[in-house]
Amino acid sequence: MSEGKIVKFNVGGTRYEVARSLLASHPDTMLARMTSDQWQKDHDSEIFIERDGLHFRYCLSYLHVMAGCCCQSQSLERPFLRI
Repeated sequence: MSEGKIVKFNVGGTRYEVARSLLASHPDTMLARMTSDQWQKDHDSEIFIERDGLHFRYCLSYLHVMAGCCCQSQSLERPFLRI
């Protein structure tokens, strides 16, 4: 993918690369705000989130499928990430 299409996260030491388009498709979430031009001036920089990296992957899965069923890990992180 070309420059700027991927967002790099470091969540509690676990690194993730996420399509910017996925986050932009959920504009009311904290993740979308964090990756907006207003907050992230350098789109190549890594965004650090001091949360449990294991739980974060479930939040990403939730964004992918927008399923109504949430496991406990998602329930803990969803309020923080506003998803």
